Formats: sequence, C-alpha cells, structure tokens
Amino acid sequence: MGWMIAMKWAVLVGLICIHQVHTATVIEIEKPKDLKKTIATKTNLLVLYTNVKNADMTSIKNVLRTIDGVVAFVDCTNKELKKAACKKALPNDENFILKHYKDGQFNKDYDRQLTKNSLQNFLRDPTGDFP
Repeated sequence: MGWMIAMKWAVLVGLICIHQVHTATVIEIEKPKDLKKTIATKTNLLVLYTNVKNADMTSIKNVLRTIDGVVAFVDCTNKELKKAACKKALPNDENFILKHYKDGQFNKDYDRQLTKNSLQNFLRDPTGDFP
C-alpha cells in the first residue's frame, strides 16, 4: 500500500514539472552602466530598445515575458539612455529593435517573427539559421 502512495506522489511531481510555465528574467535598464553590466554578465541576452512609451509596447513586452530566457528593456525616451546606449543601437526611423548579445558581445539583430515559439527557438540557438 505504501508503494502505491509513493508511486502516485512521483507521478504527481512529474506532471507538475511537465506543466511548469517558464517566464523570462526581465531586467529594466535605467542607466547606461546597467546595460553594459547586464551585457557583460549574461551569456544569452535579448535586448529590446524602444523609443515609444511603455503603453504602446505592452503586447511585445508581454510576449517577451513568456519566453524562457533573459530579456532587458531599454527605454530610449530616457535622455541618459538615449544619448549613451540608444544612439547606435536604435535607428531613427524604427520604433523598436531587438538585439541579441552572446557572451558579452553583440551577436545579431533579431529578424524573425515576434511570437513566443520563434523567440524561444532563437534563444536556444541564436547563431543558427532560420528554422
């Protein structure tokens, strides 16, 4: 009888692990030195640079929060960040851009669909080709 309880418990724990929801580690960047430190210390980082207000970026940010990985948000409307971090990263005609950094170095601009699956696949193999 005791082994049945142990078996049920093992199955329950296994099901909980299978259905566990992954979420991104989100880092809100407030200062240029915070961005430099984050890029230097994270091995697989996706950075969202945006020059529109947060309310307009809610849907994109919500998708980014659902992936399993590390994401940093850089608000380029902040004057200090705009001058130091966004000047090179965000083209003038763009509202936002996603950039990937691997092992402290810029890897590439994210150029795939803005869906959870596409983002997740990219973070698993950021140097690979399109699926």
